[in-house]
Amino acid sequence: MTGLAGVLSKRYGSRYPGAKSALPQHATGDCRMTVNNRLRAILRQAYQPCSGIGSSCADARWDPTAGHVPRGQCGATTELDIVRLVLVCAEPSTPRRDEEYAQACSADEYISDAAIVSLGLLERKGTPFHENLRQILDLCWRDLPFSVQMERTWITNSVLCSAQTAGGRLPASMETRCATTYLWPALRLFPNATIIALGAKARDRLRRIGVTGFLEARSASPRSNQLNAAQESWKAVADEFRSRRAI
Repeated sequence: MTGLAGVLSKRYGSRYPGAKSALPQHATGDCRMTVNNRLRAILRQAYQPCSGIGSSCADARWDPTAGHVPRGQCGATTELDIVRLVLVCAEPSTPRRDEEYAQACSADEYISDAAIVSLGLLERKGTPFHENLRQILDLCWRDLPFSVQMERTWITNSVLCSAQTAGGRLPASMETRCATTYLWPALRLFPNATIIALGAKARDRLRRIGVTGFLEARSASPRSNQLNAAQESWKAVADEFRSRRAI
């Protein structure tokens, strides 16, 4: 077994049953190619782990064997200058039951593995959240295959660590630290991209760090009774995105 599948199999083996199924079908080559080096340089300190854990980010949890590492960011799979869309979400949900990362990995290995898992979940629409993200991507990038969509899109959370309670509130100090340390530097790499905030949390965190001119839509994790309204907002923001690109 070679390439990304071999990397995951060697690193986790039977301890991580989700690793192989999480692998994107189109992924080949060295695991380092899953995240651009300039993004990797920004993210690396989050996996050392981040010095904010236990201080300004007291609610953050670092527990790789339970799936708790900074995660959710993926895309921009080739060159950064072709990225035209950035989707900003809130924070990761509770890890899946089979989600496990090695206890002792390098920061670069964690970055790659988290991106591989996110790409795999997106490709196979592994959760309702990822199915909704795929819907948003398809609305924005009509008629493009998933692999090309991900070359032109960067997806990230505005806070990289999970909340203590899925969907719960986070301390303002944690939101600010994560957004200023990771989100803002990453956004600066995409001057030609349209930024879309998915949900009020993402919107408010972008505003807090002074980002303007972005589009906003409802969260990709709406309540069931709000799904229709969320889908309408996704369609509207995708229409605006395509309109901006046509100018």
